Amino acid sequence: MNLYSLFLKNFNKKKKLVFGDEVLTYDDFRREIETFCLSLSLYKNRKIALISKNQKLIGQLLMVASKLGSTLITINENSSFNQINSQLKLTRPELIICDDEKKLKNLKYGKKKIQTKEINKFKKNLNLKNKKKINLNDNYIITFSSGTTSDPKAVVFSQQIKYLRFKHIKKLYRLNKKDNIFSVSPLDHSLGQRLFFLAVLNGISFVFKEKYNFNEIKNIVEKFKITFSILPSNYLFLLKNKFLKKKIFIRKIVSGASALNIKDKIDLIKTGIEFYEMYGASEIGTVTSFNLNKNKLDSVGKVLKNMSIKIVNQKGVSLKRGEVGEILCKTPLKFKYYYKNNNLTN
Repeated sequence: MNLYSLFLKNFNKKKKLVFGDEVLTYDDFRREIETFCLSLSLYKNRKIALISKNQKLIGQLLMVASKLGSTLITINENSSFNQINSQLKLTRPELIICDDEKKLKNLKYGKKKIQTKEINKFKKNLNLKNKKKINLNDNYIITFSSGTTSDPKAVVFSQQIKYLRFKHIKKLYRLNKKDNIFSVSPLDHSLGQRLFFLAVLNGISFVFKEKYNFNEIKNIVEKFKITFSILPSNYLFLLKNKFLKKKIFIRKIVSGASALNIKDKIDLIKTGIEFYEMYGASEIGTVTSFNLNKNKLDSVGKVLKNMSIKIVNQKGVSLKRGEVGEILCKTPLKFKYYYKNNNLTN
């Protein structure tokens, strides 16, 4: 079963999908996906690059690619022009979709180029039923790592990997149909995708809000009954005093990205919120996690089931407790490979 089919299976007409100021029902979201499927079937492209800040569109094209068996290349619209061209040169998409008409005309790579506003145009008299058999292990998403530890790398995922990660996070944080999710992570990055799939494959509400605005966040949490989020540590720092003063409450929050400092952890424990810290990356997903209220505060958690970690020196020899080295992770949730970079993948 592809991810779009799972979305339809868990379809929930009572829940909402919110992107900035735009609120959609599951029916609204599905209808637009079907329209885009018809439109993009005309192009018959296997690889589609999307350069857009429109988070709703990114989410919908993630579903379109799942249904059509295409590969979606998600490129951060805020990247420099040279970075975007470099990423297009590496991935060589057959179709480029971009918000900016001027930028689109000057991009060097891609067989066909269209503006985002053009992708819903199609001929209604064409028979565009998708008869292609979908292989869940084929390339599904190529997304670029954030580059916080090195140069951005083209990370490849299959639908199967995204499905396994969805199941893993759902079980790890004990999420069910009563939960609703808040995200500040863009969908061109793996963390944003993780939260998006966690919502739509579970049939629950998903709310994306990019910029920090406490009053808006407070209204969102109350209106959509938000119960879960994975938030960057710097975002948690901004919200900490609001949590402490009980002005906002989300039942479960996981700290992602960089580690929290000890003082923030001590303060967050006082809020009554169920806080977690995790360790992971785009390539490996989540490999450690722990509840701040129950564990040592100088830790990022225990290694999770069916995963293993060791710390080695430059020669690959395991180090003793307390020594500093390179972290090696083994997990069934690892990415597929780095696109066109076998040496780095190995």
